[in-house]
This record gives sequence, structure tokens and C-alpha cells, in this order.
Amino acid sequence: MLISDFFTELSHSQKYKEGQIVSGDTFISRRSDTDNRIISVLSDGLGSGIKASVLSTLTASMALNYAVKDRDLIKAASTIMDTLPVDTETKISYSTFTIVEIDYQGHCMILNYDNPQFILMRNSEIIQVKQHIIAGTNAQNRRYELAVSEFDMIEGDRLIFFSDGVSQSGMGSSKYPFGWGIENIKEYLKFLYSKDSSISARKMSYRIVDHALTNFEYSAKDDITCAVVYIRKPRKLLIVSGASIDQSKDGIMAQRLTVFQGKTAICGGTTAKIMARELQRDVHMDIRSIDPEIPCYSEMKGITLVTEGMITLAKTLEILENNCPHQEMLKNNGAVKLTQLIMDSDHIEFLIGTKINEVHQDPNLPIELGIRRNTAKSLASILDNTYLKKAVVNYI
Repeated sequence: MLISDFFTELSHSQKYKEGQIVSGDTFISRRSDTDNRIISVLSDGLGSGIKASVLSTLTASMALNYAVKDRDLIKAASTIMDTLPVDTETKISYSTFTIVEIDYQGHCMILNYDNPQFILMRNSEIIQVKQHIIAGTNAQNRRYELAVSEFDMIEGDRLIFFSDGVSQSGMGSSKYPFGWGIENIKEYLKFLYSKDSSISARKMSYRIVDHALTNFEYSAKDDITCAVVYIRKPRKLLIVSGASIDQSKDGIMAQRLTVFQGKTAICGGTTAKIMARELQRDVHMDIRSIDPEIPCYSEMKGITLVTEGMITLAKTLEILENNCPHQEMLKNNGAVKLTQLIMDSDHIEFLIGTKINEVHQDPNLPIELGIRRNTAKSLASILDNTYLKKAVVNYI
């Protein structure tokens, strides 16, 4: 069975070292549509702050570009090893890295240089993966060891990899004098699975980083980054927004909502009224969602979420562009609800009505209202390129 029949959810969570304005860890990913590969790189710069951030960003960018352009990952890693400078006092490379490549058949290759070992979780079990060591000498005449692992992933697999801010969290404490450690992390992963066997990659990475922060007594002594890959059946979401240009097609929009195999959202007051009429259902506003910036969301039987239209969609786009800032996601409004729904989905379809709403053409209104169709296209683009989801925009 091809892994392309399923969805590869990839997410990460991160916490900066206390007092720093940037992370010394860098995590970047890209989907190569030409050969159906997903490549991810986690790099940890020496130290913390801006210098570490620059070093890890340079390393991660080099690794990703080499991996995308050249299928020989070992050659790419060796080139990086020759390029990485070494600290003259500690004799430690200025940056470490983990490169992960997964192809459409589920074949996974991982190259690890001085980062903590990854963990492969198959449902509730931890799978031991063999690795072989490639030793070499870089351009600075320094010996290095590159750990290489290859295996096939199947449905239900979760791949977890992280910086030493996770594995060494709590170091020096009475509970973890030598740090949290790989074995304790494995037990925590099993605990998370026992509580929620379908836990998403996004939630799992967040829980691991949050637990590491707890080990540090909520004052991070190092940058903390965790990434999770999860192979599963795709979770689908249909977002309907805007009235159809042809009123006779209102019934088609309503039917799409009722037969859709997944979660559904309606964005727009007029759209909600039309769907309520066609489906013969009531719409009830939830006054608990009062927010000074975002109109209240509502409830309709059989629909996962009902929100206001353009303001909510524009705010959702802003949240996604800012990588879902924690302080925003704590709010209770329609944009946050919609963002959470999107982030917990894999295949997102936008069904956009093409009737012009004259209200949104008023030049005196905030420019961020934009035009519905362009906002939907921007949402689909960021979901495809930044969050590696599959998003499509259809018009009616």
C-alpha cells in the first residue's frame, strides 16, 4: 500500500531560550511536488540568540536546498560537514542537524549529526531502527560521525525528532539530574497515546515542548524544538463562503455541505442564512464568543463551525502567516476557532461564491477585508507551502 494513499502530517513546536528574542534552533520543511517527497531539517546552532539563529538557519537552508536538488542525501550532508566551521575553543561544530526525507512509497531516510536520536512510534509501540555510522574528516581536518537510518513508514507511524533542549530539559534538577532523556521521552509518548490514540502531530509536538518547559520549571535554559511526522488517513474540511453568482446554485452548495465526508465550516452571515434556508435549519449566535475585533461565531445543526465572513477569514490568514502565535490562539473567537479547525485538517477545500458583495468594495473600509476569492487563494497558498497541507479553491 502506497503512503500516498494517506496523509503525512508534519508539524513542529518551539520555545525560545528565556530572555532571547529568536530561537537558536531552526526547523524548515518542503514538499517536492516533482517526485512526491517531503524533506525536513532541524538544525541547532551553537549557543543561543541571534548568532545561534543565523548559524542554524544557514545550516538548515543549505541542507534543505541540497536535499531538494540532489537525491543523494549523504553527499549533501557531507558537503555541509565540510562547510560548517568549528568553535576554536570547544572544538564543536557551530551547528548540528537532522535531515528527514520521506517519499511517496513511505521510504524514510534520516541523517543525524550530533542531534538527539529520533524516535519511531508505531501506534503504541516504540520501534527500534538500525542505524549505520559514516565517519569522515571535514575541510577543517576534524573527524565527524554521521548517523544514517533507513526504513519504511506505514499508516499509524509517528516520527519524533527534537533538539537537545528537549532531551536535556530539567538537567540538574532532583528529578532529572542528567536531563529528561530519551527513555523518559519514550514513556511520555506512550502516555500521550494512551490518552488519545489519534493525537495529531501538532498537538503531540506541542505537548512534548510544553513538558520540556515544565522540566525547566517554565524558564527555558535552552531553545526547545520538537517535530512530529504522523502517517494517517486524511482529515478533510470544507469551507463554504460567499453567495453563488447564480441563486439557482444555492441548493448545490447546500448539498455539498450535507454529503461532504469530513468537517464543514460556513464563513459569512449571508452565506449562513442561505444555507439555513436551503437546509431548513436554524442558526444560533454564540454570545460567549464576543470579541472586540472578530464578530461572534454561531451554531447550526450538522455544521462544525459557522462564522462571519471576510473579517474572520482575513484574521485567520493573519494568524497563519504569523505561525499561529500562542497568545492569539488562546482567544475565543471565530478566527481562532477556524484556525484550529484548519490546523487539525489535512485536505482543505474552499467553495467560494462569486457574487460580488458591494459592501467590500467600499474604499473607506479596512484594506484587509480584500476580496473573498483572493483571501481564499492566499489561505490555500500558505496552507500548501508553509503547512504542507493540501488545499484547493473552487468557485460557484
